[in-house]
Amino acid sequence: MCKIVNLEQHRKEKEIQLQTFLMKHIGEFEQHLVRNSNIREKVKAVHIFRDKVGCSIPRELTKLEEQLFLSWFSYDYKTIQGFTLYQVFLKNIDTKSIPFEAVFHALLMASVLEPFKIIEVNNDYFVALHLMTNEQSIIKSNLDILYKRDDLVFLRCVPIYDYLFSLHPGFQFNDEKRGALLKHFQNTELSWRTFLKKHAIQFAWNGKTDQE
Repeated sequence: MCKIVNLEQHRKEKEIQLQTFLMKHIGEFEQHLVRNSNIREKVKAVHIFRDKVGCSIPRELTKLEEQLFLSWFSYDYKTIQGFTLYQVFLKNIDTKSIPFEAVFHALLMASVLEPFKIIEVNNDYFVALHLMTNEQSIIKSNLDILYKRDDLVFLRCVPIYDYLFSLHPGFQFNDEKRGALLKHFQNTELSWRTFLKKHAIQFAWNGKTDQE
C-alpha cells in the first residue's frame, strides 16, 4: 500500500532546509570576509562607496552606514579582476556538495538592494510591494520585523518557494527618495536590476535600518 504523502508538511520541511542552508552559507561567507578581506581592497572600496553616496567628508562611518557599505561591498563591489567578493568566496569552497546549492549561488550573485513599500505586517512575515515591478511579495527574515504599514525600505532578498527571504536589516527611506529613484530609473535604458546594482546605495544612504 502506497504511503500518502503530506505535501504541506513536506513543503514546510523543505523550506526549513533551504532557509537553514542559506543562513549557514551566508554566515560562512561573512566569516570569510572578516578573515580574508584584503585591507587595501577594503580601503579602496570605502573610497568608491563614499564617492557613490556623496560622502566626501573624511569621517568614520556610522553603524548604519557601515551596514549599508558591507551589503554593497559583499555583493556589488567588484575587485580589479572584475569579480564580486561573493564570487571570490565561491572560488575557494566546494560548490558541488548539495544539489540546490548552485541555484542559491546564482540568486545571491544576482541579488540587489530592492525598494519595497510595506503593505501588511504579521508575526513572522510581512507583505510588500516592489516599487519598480509593482509585484507583491511575502517576505520573511530571521531578524525581528519592526516595520509598519506604508514604510519604504530597501532589502536584499533571495526567493524561497513563493516567498522572499531578507538577508540583512533593511534600509528605510522616504517619499522624496522614492520619487527621485523612480525618476532616475525612467531616464535610463537599464533593466531595473542593473540600475539598482549601480545606484541603490545612493538612495538608501542615510536611511534608518530596522535594527537601529
